[in-house]
Amino acid sequence: MVLARLGARPLRRCRGCEHRFLQIEQPATVEALYNDHYAGFRDDPVFRREADRLVAEELAPRCPPPARLLDVGCGNGEFLAVARDAGYHGVGVDVSAAAGELCRQRGLEAHVGDVRSDQVIAADRRFELITFWDVVEHLPDPASFLRRARDLLAPGGHVLIKTPRTSTTTVAVSAAVPRLAGALLQAPSHIQYFQQDGLAALLTRVGFGPIEFLRPRGMRSAATGGTLRRRVMRWAIGGFQRAVGDHNLLVLARRT
Repeated sequence: MVLARLGARPLRRCRGCEHRFLQIEQPATVEALYNDHYAGFRDDPVFRREADRLVAEELAPRCPPPARLLDVGCGNGEFLAVARDAGYHGVGVDVSAAAGELCRQRGLEAHVGDVRSDQVIAADRRFELITFWDVVEHLPDPASFLRRARDLLAPGGHVLIKTPRTSTTTVAVSAAVPRLAGALLQAPSHIQYFQQDGLAALLTRVGFGPIEFLRPRGMRSAATGGTLRRRVMRWAIGGFQRAVGDHNLLVLARRT
């Protein structure tokens, strides 16, 4: 069902599961969103601190080092560096050649290309933990990536996904006032607008078993600076999103 058009792209709602998404005709355009200015390519002390905490409190008890870890959409390798420091054997993959180079400069193993390709990550490789940090909201077909992750996991292995939770109110306001979609939905960079039930249903459909949502926390530094108008707009958007319940989803799912 088409809710609205954001530029030339239809904003749709699945009649079966109620998931909202922005349809794009050329999946290759997603790759163009990733360059050395993307947030995942910048060092962020908030992300580093929260990643350290998450590894110590949530991941290590379930999947202790020296487990094999694959970070999909590894960016500049910041999480891979956290994992390495904690004792994991980490590998990264990203569609961006700039990301691969940044990781290699840090002494990290990183591959450039589509994780679904056997030429990028061999089909017979196995990992105990696969992570997606702010990745699935960008993907035209997230199910195919999660199926690939399941196939690459060792039995009993875990996938960790961090993605924004986007309320139906936020989508409805963006549909009614398309000029707000960039600020509220981060469209067209983000094209999948998940809620907890929809993300759990997706994971179940592609073959994951026990699914656990962790307590959401901010994991990126807040934007600062800019003109007074820009700062007021950020304050207003942030207040609206807090009011309607937009926040991070952080989920662990296990391959049974």
